[in-house]
Amino acid sequence: MHVYNNAADPSGIFIRRLERLVRLRREYSDDLNHVGIQLMDLSIIATILDCKDYGVSDSRIQEIQRYKQN
Repeated sequence: MHVYNNAADPSGIFIRRLERLVRLRREYSDDLNHVGIQLMDLSIIATILDCKDYGVSDSRIQEIQRYKQN
């Protein structure tokens, strides 16, 4: 499910990136070693900070993380 598609809003870039990273983390967690999982987690954290810098609400970030983890 692609939940955000407004190219005029720069925060959309970071929302889409977060969606993708969380999805990849979930899909490949069984195939990644410890370092790979750490790198994915750090990428997700950095993207969450980018989202916050661009005004994405905490509730929106949590919604993405919950949806992609199920």
